[in-house]
Amino acid sequence: MLNTCRGFIRKHPRKGHLFAAACCQRIWPLLTDSRSSAAVETVALFAEGQASREQLVAASKSAEDAHCDAFEHKGKVGASAEWSAQFAASTDPWFAASRACNFAFVAAGDGLWEGPEHEAQSDLLRCIFGPLPFRSVGIVPSLLTWNAGAVANVALSIYLDRDFGRMPQLAKVLTEAGCCDMDILNHCRCSAPHVRGCWVLDLILGKG
Repeated sequence: MLNTCRGFIRKHPRKGHLFAAACCQRIWPLLTDSRSSAAVETVALFAEGQASREQLVAASKSAEDAHCDAFEHKGKVGASAEWSAQFAASTDPWFAASRACNFAFVAAGDGLWEGPEHEAQSDLLRCIFGPLPFRSVGIVPSLLTWNAGAVANVALSIYLDRDFGRMPQLAKVLTEAGCCDMDILNHCRCSAPHVRGCWVLDLILGKG
């Protein structure tokens, strides 16, 4: 699934960095080295324009040192979590996304081709990219101005607070505003986890 998003990630690097970070955040308990966890946090900040490229490069170097230490003590497979964090901190969004997810599912205990972590990462892809790599989806401008910007206000509150459990509330407000796009509404109502970079929130908030 990720390969189908490669061209889209090249045009929208923020999405690639956020997917890499989200994969690492799923194995957060395994990132016991503070250098690894700090690198993942820097990736998320960089994606949002809150950390510089220089800070990301420095975080990547620290994560590489953490991985080297883990490799020495735990071996290749044992150091998969630290490796995932190191790759996530790459300045290349496609490299970060494709490598971080691979080592994250190994760290989680999946085989090479299938397992529960593969399924969870597929849900992350659907949340962050949705149908956008395949077709354009727009938001009707009148939805954003309805009721003094109620749709955008709810979306922004969810985004800033990371309160993704309120996504069904966003679907309700969108419906009241007159939205009839089932791609948008169904995504808001789906039970799968939502993360930073959610394609519907990004669409409403004008994020790339």
